[in-house]
Amino acid sequence: MGSLWPVADHASVRLAESFYEHLTAYQSTGVAHALHHAVSELRARHPDRPSLWASPVHIGP
Repeated sequence: MGSLWPVADHASVRLAESFYEHLTAYQSTGVAHALHHAVSELRARHPDRPSLWASPVHIGP
């Protein structure tokens, strides 16, 4: 998991909190699923600011 560019601290904190909440609640679905949900939540909060939610990437299983 990484970011394609630097992102504002507030957005990174929200993304990380949401990511780990989903990861611990739904361990069997994996990292990619947790990241998808975290990005979706951030996108819903800031639909007009893709610079905040479009940078996270997941590579691997």
